[in-house]
Amino acid sequence: MEKKLIMMFVCFVCFVQSLYAQDVITKQNGDVINSKISEISTDIVKYKKLELLNGPDYTISTVEIFMIKYENGSKDIFEKKLK
Repeated sequence: MEKKLIMMFVCFVCFVQSLYAQDVITKQNGDVINSKISEISTDIVKYKKLELLNGPDYTISTVEIFMIKYENGSKDIFEKKLK
């Protein structure tokens, strides 16, 4: 019985954690976009807004992005491109 209760608790914690899993795009101007990123290229990032995961894909230029923090905690920092 105790093992079953522990297993149910672990499953519940994993489920709740997945509800809050998100990627966070921080723009150069400080704006934050909670998202789920689908693709990154050298020029653009494609993503879905967290509140519209079944909605349209959005794109943002990498020039506008300061940093992306992924749901696993890793980060990509984007250097400003010199003209």
